[in-house]
Amino acid sequence: MKNIPPGVMHEPRPMAWAHLTTTGDIKKLIDENALEILPVDWPDIPKKDPAPIPVDAASTLLRRAYPYIFDCAAYMATHYPDRIKEDELYKSFIMPYDVFLDYCLDDCNELKEELKHELYPLFKGRPAKYIKVSKNRAVFAHPVIISFFHADLKTGKEKRIKNIGHDSKVSMVQVQILKELLSYEQGYINLPKAPYAKIRRIYNKMRNNMQPFLDNKDSYRGTINHMKSIATEKISTEEAARLATVTHAQWNVIEKIEQGGFYKVYLAVKYILANRNAALSEQNYDFLELCSKCAPEYTYKRGGKLYYKDRKGAVRFSILIAGILHKLGPEDMDVIGIEEIRPHEEQNCITVIFNGGRRKK
Repeated sequence: MKNIPPGVMHEPRPMAWAHLTTTGDIKKLIDENALEILPVDWPDIPKKDPAPIPVDAASTLLRRAYPYIFDCAAYMATHYPDRIKEDELYKSFIMPYDVFLDYCLDDCNELKEELKHELYPLFKGRPAKYIKVSKNRAVFAHPVIISFFHADLKTGKEKRIKNIGHDSKVSMVQVQILKELLSYEQGYINLPKAPYAKIRRIYNKMRNNMQPFLDNKDSYRGTINHMKSIATEKISTEEAARLATVTHAQWNVIEKIEQGGFYKVYLAVKYILANRNAALSEQNYDFLELCSKCAPEYTYKRGGKLYYKDRKGAVRFSILIAGILHKLGPEDMDVIGIEEIRPHEEQNCITVIFNGGRRKK
């Protein structure tokens, strides 16, 4: 097996497609009778019968804890494929709990409680989902089944499993994931280890840096004084007011996409990499199309054509993508391979320059 650096993760393209699926994608696939893999308890009925659950955003999008698990599974498949077992529907692996946390978070240990908060609802049971696993195929099944093994249970309270909530008693973790999502037959994209956690960390830091402005947002004088206090050199009141206005505009972007805002940036990175032409070192992307997949609140469709619903918000979102990307560590940036992202205000596109790309003057 080719020696792959420990900071590199190969994510299978079907996994990226699953993240980037939309309700419209799934409806089209179902209409075209492309639903080919069914859950093991599926009734023996024709595939063209009505969908058994409503096809909406809640039933198609793989939000919350799934990106953590997908990152863990992709890292496992990249570095230890021989330890993964396979049955008719799922691939599975078992690992120590501390290894599981490492694959999900890398060094972002401050996100451990957030991971647990998002992870535990999976144990309560989630409905099966429609998942796009390629450009012309969908599945209806549970994408992930996860189990925690508890060891060293001594007291009566500990032995009553419903009372075990702290991870000091978790010894091993088993992950079962749809085998098509973990298949490299359609290729893969390069990502750093635990990319979701790293993007979330940067997003959280940006929010924390904005907090002083929120504390002063109702006081014009307070905002100006705060801007002057953090400036590296003495600035005028007019300049402080200008910088405060820019900062508040940036905050508005973050606030508007607060529900999974970091997730939208994570999706945008995947969209760029999944749609990259490997022969090009500089590539233009239709930003309307990117937003429709990753941040649909900025777009709307009329007569089969996409338009901006909030053009200024979309431009700020493109700046946010570039900003978060360039706050990643140098090693992680090298893995992703993106050197620069240039947003366009007058054109419906962004230009992405990959490592080795020619910089235009």
